[in-house]
Amino acid sequence: MRFIRKKIDKLDNKINKLIEEYENAQGKEEEHEAENAATELSVKYQIQSFKNELGKLSSARDKIIKSKNNQESIIKSDEKNIKHNNK
Repeated sequence: MRFIRKKIDKLDNKINKLIEEYENAQGKEEEHEAENAATELSVKYQIQSFKNELGKLSSARDKIIKSKNNQESIIKSDEKNIKHNNK
C-alpha cells in the first residue's frame, strides 16, 4: 500500500507541476498577446500622427507655393513696368 501511495503522490506532484507549467505558459502567451496589441496600437497611433503631420506640412507647402507664385508675379509685373517706363 505504501508503494502505491508513493506512486500516487509522485504522479500527483507531476500533475501539479504540469498544471503550474501550463498556467505559466498561458500567462506568458497572454502577456505576449497584450504586448502585441499594445505595439499594434502604438504603430496605428504613429501612422495617424504621421498622416496628420503630413497633412499640416502639405497645407503649409501649398501656402508657401502660393505666396512664392504671388511674389514672382509681382516681380514680373514690376519688371514689365520698369521696362515700359524706361522706353
